[in-house]
Amino acid sequence: MGNRAVYCLKEDRKETHFYAHYGANSLSPLLRLWQAMEIQKQLPGNQSLAHIFEHLDYDGGYQEERLPDGDMFFAGIEPGEVGAYEDTYAKGRHLEMWITLDVEENQCILE
Repeated sequence: MGNRAVYCLKEDRKETHFYAHYGANSLSPLLRLWQAMEIQKQLPGNQSLAHIFEHLDYDGGYQEERLPDGDMFFAGIEPGEVGAYEDTYAKGRHLEMWITLDVEENQCILE
């Protein structure tokens, strides 16, 4: 069993999906959300949490220029690819968790 997870971030009535190779655990979802919210306070403008998630490295730092995917905590999933990830997760292979972070409803759902 591995640590692979899909994260669904819900903010501003929009869903953004991410793959995290080492994200299937109970600590990472809330830690990464907290880190992103702290970074959001420091960045100029009104950067979305989804934008910040795309730029988080494994240490929780914001990388303006994305590092190679292997050095970033999240990799974005294109909207057209989400169905394939859902199928993979439903079959119980290659993905250990599906995590939903709903900022508007203040919910964290771990499946």
